[in-house]
Amino acid sequence: MNNYNLGLQNMRSVLGEMSIFNGNLAGSLQTGYKQSRLSYGGSGSNQINGSLQTPDTNLTMDHTSVDFGQGTIVNNGEKTDYAINGSGFFLLQQAQDVGVNPPNLLSRDGSFHVATITGLGSVLVNNNGLVALRDTAGNGSGPFVPLTQADLDSGLRPSILNPQDSLDSLQFSKMHGSRIFEFSGGLTNGDGVLVEGALEASNSDVAGTMAAMSMHTKQFKAMAAQIKVEQSSIDTVLSLFKT
Repeated sequence: MNNYNLGLQNMRSVLGEMSIFNGNLAGSLQTGYKQSRLSYGGSGSNQINGSLQTPDTNLTMDHTSVDFGQGTIVNNGEKTDYAINGSGFFLLQQAQDVGVNPPNLLSRDGSFHVATITGLGSVLVNNNGLVALRDTAGNGSGPFVPLTQADLDSGLRPSILNPQDSLDSLQFSKMHGSRIFEFSGGLTNGDGVLVEGALEASNSDVAGTMAAMSMHTKQFKAMAAQIKVEQSSIDTVLSLFKT
């Protein structure tokens, strides 16, 4: 029975990574998307007798990580589109939070347009309606204010910023999707260069993801076959008790 339960756990873990693969494939077509990876864990090797041991048979999902590697920069000539070549993020905020709460959203997606928002005027926003901010001090300390049409006309551009904490601390935004990251704490200047009239493509490795999905499909089928064998053994034992 224990091997049967372990088999089910292992299948759930493989299915979990398959969902990440599916997300990376979908993200391959999205501006500024950063692919995710899953790391597996287990319970260590099994000691049988003396120096005899067996490999770990317990496969668990340990943690996920995001690959923040640079995506290809594609020029499109749109004046309100921007890409970041190097490290850093665009700082974004919900319109209703501007001037009320500290900003807590970062993104590499620089697909912007100008929209008129009540109380803010004509400001630069992304496709989710999040407002692009600029750092008035220029050193990552703020104050952070919306980038207006007048700012753009005068030559000001979105700020490039990094969280003071490790990039591993960034979390996907539950409200705005996997191209928007939530952070807490302070900010510092990013080292990237702003490229106007361009966008950063996804860094998702489509070929590698497809190959991994094919391998995991075979692994899943093998695990399913193993569970059938375990189930058959259990049924055999139960039938012996009934006779």
